[in-house]
Amino acid sequence: EGFRAIAQYVQIPLPTAETEQEQLLASIKRWFEGPDSGDWVLVIDNADDEEDFIGNCGPISKFVPQGQRGTLIFTTRSLRVASWQDCETIDVGRMEEDEARALFSKRFGSSSSLTEEDKGAVTMILGSVHHIPLAIVGAAAFMTETQTPPSTYWAIFQGSDEHAKKLLSQPFCDIQREADMTESILATYFITFNRITLQMPRAADLLRLIAFFDNQKILEELLGRCGLAGMDDPI
Repeated sequence: EGFRAIAQYVQIPLPTAETEQEQLLASIKRWFEGPDSGDWVLVIDNADDEEDFIGNCGPISKFVPQGQRGTLIFTTRSLRVASWQDCETIDVGRMEEDEARALFSKRFGSSSSLTEEDKGAVTMILGSVHHIPLAIVGAAAFMTETQTPPSTYWAIFQGSDEHAKKLLSQPFCDIQREADMTESILATYFITFNRITLQMPRAADLLRLIAFFDNQKILEELLGRCGLAGMDDPI
């Protein structure tokens, strides 16, 4: 879709048949690499599926343009993709508490008028979603749209696993992202988990096991006895 938009902007004819889609992508790649493109920056977001980027013939990598005048930016959780694309790696770490609170305040709006109880609830909510930006935006969107104070949201969240699941499953739309895209925090988690299951089955088994325990101080010995620690197997 992004390449189609570029094609329209630079007046490259769009394909009339589904079978011509690859020809369009190849044409855009040649345009980027040619003299008419000028200096450019191309962002390839969520480049997490390693099969798409194997060598120069992967389903996506074969259409990634190269050239001295261009800059490619990949967002990815895969160090393999970063290595295959010969990227300079910039690690995006976990949000700090002050950053998470600033993001919540930006999306929630009237943070200055919160009671002390609500401020404490915000701290607990941010910690419970591990300062993940998508989760913070989703929670703030729900509270704003339903006029639910943070203290009430936190009480519902704590009520039961089923209540927490319903809150995390609430769809929301972010105006800064693609038009007509709605999503939920839980759906995004499942997409990530399914990708882990395909790429690292043992890691997925490990996550399934530790989901039954508290999220801190899980004994490595326990995991080892279940045959999942794999500390003697680096692969």
